[in-house]
Amino acid sequence: MGYDFGTAPLLFGCCRRGVGAAHVLLADPTTDGALDRPGDGAEESGWELWEDIGASGVNHVRHTRTCRTDGLSLRGNRAGGGGVNFEVHMKALSICQPYPTLILAKAHELPTGVVPKRVENRTWETLYRGPLLIHAGKSTKYLKGWDASKLPPMRFGFIVGMVDLAECFNTCEFMGPESTWNPRIVKQFPWLPKHQHTEGPFCLVLANPRRFENPIPYSGCLGLFNVPDEIVSEAIRKAA
Repeated sequence: MGYDFGTAPLLFGCCRRGVGAAHVLLADPTTDGALDRPGDGAEESGWELWEDIGASGVNHVRHTRTCRTDGLSLRGNRAGGGGVNFEVHMKALSICQPYPTLILAKAHELPTGVVPKRVENRTWETLYRGPLLIHAGKSTKYLKGWDASKLPPMRFGFIVGMVDLAECFNTCEFMGPESTWNPRIVKQFPWLPKHQHTEGPFCLVLANPRRFENPIPYSGCLGLFNVPDEIVSEAIRKAA
């Protein structure tokens, strides 16, 4: 399908990682752009236009607006001479050690009685689902009580791997008798309420951990933040 970007209003999009392309759902910039997943609000806005953008079609942006997406986010602005430039990003979350290590470690690498961390606890909710980079923060305040010699080597201030953010639940969705739980928890995540690392109030359910062979130095941010795809693409390829 073709589309004349030169005559379009300022656009930005939500996309899914595809095979050799990013599938982009274009959204009307007159809205706030908070399309957390393809389809969220798209039907109401009337945009049903999809376009494939290969690697050669991704350019750097100047003045941008952004939205959260499934794994990759696009930011775009009208370029000089017409058209729209895009920059592709991955979502990331900064976590203090030793928890990034516990998320990415295999069970046999951890001390007796400690299981791999499949839940990240936050005070905020997110609608984002999809690939998520794990950034190990520089703080050491949570290492108290841990014997670092019994854990895999830890990095501080690096993107150390990635997971898939499968779900986000409030602990109120699985408190009390099982008959009162969110049905999705009963069906897909029955282990969640008794998981060693479940605390809440919001539980980000993590799956498919992949540790990077060569961690990438990077500065973290609060909440979910963007990392340019070009910085991590090689590490992701090797971890696949």
